[in-house]
Amino acid sequence: MNLCKGLTFANKVEVKRVLTICALKENKHFMNSRSTKKKLCEKCVDESCKWYVCAVMKLNLHRLWMVTVYIGPHTYIPNEVRNDGRMMNCNFIASDILKKLCEDHYPN
Repeated sequence: MNLCKGLTFANKVEVKRVLTICALKENKHFMNSRSTKKKLCEKCVDESCKWYVCAVMKLNLHRLWMVTVYIGPHTYIPNEVRNDGRMMNCNFIASDILKKLCEDHYPN
């Protein structure tokens, strides 16, 4: 999935999940810049890189979350491929496993 301004998501967890998947695929890292109940902003861990994403809950869109700011792509080049799983947490891993289990158990 390509990130861009205007993308919508079901909830904040899904926004974070997609950002994490993109980061893992590109071997990039981000960190939280600002997070509230209605706003999520993430930025690149490298200060020289201007990559930044902000998504907010849109009440007029049935509480969907929309990317309102996207500055990208990442401009820094990592020195190495990191396999430490830094961008994944237990919720991300559990949701991915659950999704695969449901796909196997209830195929379309």
